[in-house]
Amino acid sequence: MHTADVRTEERYRLNPAVRLVPPGSFHNPRWLAVDLVTKRHLAVGRHAAALCVVAAGPTSRAAAVDAVAAYADARKADLATAFDTLLGKDILVAAVTSDRTRWVEQLLSQWRAYGWSEAADHHLMTFDYPFYDYSVDGWTQDRAIMRAYRAAEFDGQRYKTCADVPHPAGDGQPGAGGGIPAPRVTDVLPTLTARFEEVTGAPRRVGALDADVLLRLMSSVFGVLESRGGGPGTAPFIRRTSPSGGARHPSEGYACVFDVPGLAEGWYHYRCGDEALHRVADLDAERTRRALFGALRAPFTARAVLVMTSVFGRNMYRYREPRTFRTLFMDVGHLLTTTEVVAQAMGVAAFGQHGIDDACVSDVLRLAPEEEAPVLSVALGDGYGARATGAQDGTTAAQGGVTAAEDGAAAAQGGPTAAQDEATVAHDGATAAQDGPSSASPPAPPSPYPSSASPERR
Repeated sequence: MHTADVRTEERYRLNPAVRLVPPGSFHNPRWLAVDLVTKRHLAVGRHAAALCVVAAGPTSRAAAVDAVAAYADARKADLATAFDTLLGKDILVAAVTSDRTRWVEQLLSQWRAYGWSEAADHHLMTFDYPFYDYSVDGWTQDRAIMRAYRAAEFDGQRYKTCADVPHPAGDGQPGAGGGIPAPRVTDVLPTLTARFEEVTGAPRRVGALDADVLLRLMSSVFGVLESRGGGPGTAPFIRRTSPSGGARHPSEGYACVFDVPGLAEGWYHYRCGDEALHRVADLDAERTRRALFGALRAPFTARAVLVMTSVFGRNMYRYREPRTFRTLFMDVGHLLTTTEVVAQAMGVAAFGQHGIDDACVSDVLRLAPEEEAPVLSVALGDGYGARATGAQDGTTAAQGGVTAAEDGAAAAQGGPTAAQDEATVAHDGATAAQDGPSSASPPAPPSPYPSSASPERR
């Protein structure tokens, strides 16, 4: 809007796509007015920020100037000039809904109804990211940029190694380097012979969570099925029982052990490279229970809590774009489902929860927050109450049906497989719907594009 078009009697408001960022949030010395749609930001003074706050509800130019002048040591003429500047930069807009703002308001309204305010803002920032067009020459451009990445930095992050995860000296655990050997995932899968309906419906088998079961479960979820590929500038890619976009596998698995027969209490890390559970921290039971408050709401006694973290650099090496962040949660979501299916096949209980004190868990595990962070916790305990007919007292129940080894623990092998090599690109638009809850999904949000715009491709 041109300032020459401003009318004193008209009403204006803060652009629904604009967010105010206070000084210091991102080392910014002044207030910032950030437009999520245009990706532009404007540094503003405190008086201009106050005008934006007043304009959160529709107001006239004169009323906004008077309101700020009443509480600030500023001349009305200067405030009027600042108001006009905000209008000229589209930080403030006419109060009447326009085609330009209608789709933003509809999207925000629907997403916020389910508590997805931050997700809505992230979507507005990234909806028009210029992806490659793989129906034209996207693969050629993709391979060229990956060669450039490898020339600048070796692509070797597949899983954490002994050097990456410190563990208490003299922890007394068996195995090399303090590790407790775990079975190979390829040896565990054939033993998961519960019928399909047993691992997808109400609990039917009852088992106890001991060291052997925990090790088998960790191997099933985080173990390496095979490694393949690699070459100049890149390490071989791995496959797990759950898929991962571009075979990046950014998730790591830790177990907080409270009371697991055969295993000393403490924090452990499942290390893919040597297929072992390594003790990495002592257990402060009271502090840990506060840090894992979500998982401890489980309807059973938690003998251990599995904590999944995301190592940001693995995905960001390949996908250097804003939407990469959401793929971390998709990765953990796959692993959660695999954990639940495998646990039920083994006859033990699992309860997934996002309630984690991130800072506390990161401190205990000595994680660098800019490199790795906790995302999800899963309480594990003894199996409880069969509520339907079928396999009794924890028997194998191998009669007919699809086995968990074929369908459940292999999780999404029926979909895009984890064997996709590094050239595979996760098509974000097609997969984003996997982020939301399977029940109580919101109505389909409005088109992410303004009626006059269409997505660009790079």
